[in-house]
Amino acid sequence: QSTDPAFFSKLKASFVETRRTSVGLQGQVGAMMRFNSTARLHEISCLTIVITGDRDGAVPMQNSQSLARRIPGAELAIVEGAGHFWWARRTVDVAQLLTEALLLSDEQWKARSEA
Repeated sequence: QSTDPAFFSKLKASFVETRRTSVGLQGQVGAMMRFNSTARLHEISCLTIVITGDRDGAVPMQNSQSLARRIPGAELAIVEGAGHFWWARRTVDVAQLLTEALLLSDEQWKARSEA
């Protein structure tokens, strides 16, 4: 299941057409390199689903696996056949995953994540 190709093409074109300066990109990359929340991930106490595409060329799947291991009760969801824009390519699958999680009570989520 994938999004209408015209939608994804429009999204991609919008991204490509957005004007970015080298100063802005340097600032964005610098901020990403400095930010590290690893030491605080254990403090997250709400329903957490870490979602990644199995073909993501921008963020290695190991990053998502690490996040899921460090967040108590987190569930790792791997969207097969999807890359970095998993949310745009597999909208039906992702919507179903999120809907199922949101319908669970806190107790059910905890029991499911501990299984």
